Amino acid sequence: MRELGRRSEAASHPYKTAALTMLNAPAAALPVDHAPLALIGKMGRREEVVAACIGAQALGIHAGMAATHARALVSDLDFRPAEPEADAALLDRLALLAVRRWSPIAAVTPLDGLWIDLAGCDHLHGGEERFCRRLLAFCRRAGFTARVAVADTPGAAHALARFGKEELTRVDPHGTVEAISSLPIAALRLTPTALSAARKFGFERIADLLPVARGPLARRLGLPAITRLDQALGGIAEPITPRDDPEVPAVERRLLEPISTADAIEKVMSDLLGDLAEVLQARGLGARSLRLTGMRVDGSEQVVAIGTSRPTRKLRICCGC
Repeated sequence: MRELGRRSEAASHPYKTAALTMLNAPAAALPVDHAPLALIGKMGRREEVVAACIGAQALGIHAGMAATHARALVSDLDFRPAEPEADAALLDRLALLAVRRWSPIAAVTPLDGLWIDLAGCDHLHGGEERFCRRLLAFCRRAGFTARVAVADTPGAAHALARFGKEELTRVDPHGTVEAISSLPIAALRLTPTALSAARKFGFERIADLLPVARGPLARRLGLPAITRLDQALGGIAEPITPRDDPEVPAVERRLLEPISTADAIEKVMSDLLGDLAEVLQARGLGARSLRLTGMRVDGSEQVVAIGTSRPTRKLRICCGC
């Protein structure tokens, strides 16, 4: 067949070269060492594209497209099945790494990223700007494409990291409103029903929602949409549930009745320290920092922390002076 001037293999896609050039033209730091890739997942009875790399997006492939349409559009695209469980496990490992190396408060976001609370620990990494640069470099070495945003609220940071224009966005204190006003309302993590209602009423950007009174806006978009807006602006707190490190030794006592006397508290502390000493002995560890967390009857917590000059697991209790 080759002697007759024919070829048995499929011809290359006419736009693939242009797509790879578009990838390499803006930034030479993003080498393309693999074919365009798209992940296929099953949504009900339909197979859809759940993720696509930059090369595949340049060829017209996007998330939400039917798998049959994508295969017809680019026949030789590298299609692979999506593994959401593996993705969740990887994000959990990254959150645990963040807890151990960067901040004691880190958690997986509802979508595909991480929340890291830098309050009180950014100076340990040379400031917010330097820490974010190091974080981006870490992601590049690990083979990930990442975007980082620092803001006063988790909702604003979540929105800027996904819909901002820059790879790294750092919002000055009290500059949240100005920073997120130009973003589309999809940045507020609204439900599809709320997004459809917003398009119906002509709301396109977050700035369009700000001058509208909360009552009429809640009737149009629903109360959850107002909650998301207030969380992004800081009107409603959005606490981050941190990823627990199971390797940190911890012991606890659940009491049948509240205690308030010094003798009872000393007895419970003695029991806790005894249990913790056994755990440290079994693991061959010593404690440099200890935190005693007491749950009060009103639901609040009282924390007492102490530190030692060197690792130890010897019991020394002194209560009252």
